[in-house]
Amino acid sequence: MQISSCRLGRLLLFPVLLALVPAIAWAEIRGAALLRRPHAGVITWGTEVQLWPLRGGTPLTLLKGVNFGPGGCVADVDGDGRDDLLVQESREPGRFLWLRAPRWEARVIETQTQFHDCLPFEFDGHRGVVLAHFDAQVRFYEFPKRIDDPWQYNELYSIYTASRQGGLLACDVDGDGLTDLLIGNYWMRNPGHWELPWRLFNMNTFFDKPDAALARLALFQRPGRAKPDLIWAESESAPARLAWLERPEDVRQQWPVHMIEPAPNHPRALLAVEAREGGWPELLVGADDGVRLYRCVRGAWTMSRLWSSAPVLALFRFGRDTLLVVTPLGVKKIRLAH
Repeated sequence: MQISSCRLGRLLLFPVLLALVPAIAWAEIRGAALLRRPHAGVITWGTEVQLWPLRGGTPLTLLKGVNFGPGGCVADVDGDGRDDLLVQESREPGRFLWLRAPRWEARVIETQTQFHDCLPFEFDGHRGVVLAHFDAQVRFYEFPKRIDDPWQYNELYSIYTASRQGGLLACDVDGDGLTDLLIGNYWMRNPGHWELPWRLFNMNTFFDKPDAALARLALFQRPGRAKPDLIWAESESAPARLAWLERPEDVRQQWPVHMIEPAPNHPRALLAVEAREGGWPELLVGADDGVRLYRCVRGAWTMSRLWSSAPVLALFRFGRDTLLVVTPLGVKKIRLAH
């Protein structure tokens, strides 16, 4: 396996593979999230649920004999200090489940849904998760007051376009002190109060195909700018779009689009690396051909291959110089050494 060197900021970094511990041969990973409490690790789900130690080593198998879809997230639902897993029961439309740590016993949140992402969120004193029900209806599912209480949801907005919507991200877009939502082609303005309606603003027009707006999103903070721009990736397409969306002065208008090329196939993971010495942030993209590094120099984007051994589902930072790469077969740990 050949791993190329690349520059990150002004420091020459050599990616070094620290750990390559594949999951059991018949276990397929379809989704992943960072678990923080009570112990940090990467939790993965698909045909098994596994917990991968951040410092490497053999994963702990939490559940077998499951067939979970890619949609999921982690949150401490019941406030017991442990992160739970909220996940779609299958890859087809079906139940949305709460797997309560530490026994990972399943409780049903929703009997029939399908979604690409879910996101822990707090709104006007209510704690819960946001998802796009059937990739169109943005819903807030509130955590129940008692473990066995039924879950209640609040319909925030129904989006009707030619494309399914995905790629949830929370950010104060308009600077009013309230956390807004970004999803697919749009951002949604937080009204601040439970009873008031959310407002929808279009950022781009990438909805020409059924899966075009099943996006991956990442904030991108350029030096000298008060608010971040957005990196937007067409995660379920090949060939795909990869773009930098420049924040306009009036965020209610469409955001100017700057294409980043060459774009990979199925860019399912985005990670912006903080700028060093006043430069632009670097962009890590996980896709079918591994991990790519993009840098913008004097207005032109350059690309180098960081790691190219397997398709990538998710990317996480661990410490300053370590990258956790989630593939369908396991979690790889890559050190970016000076």
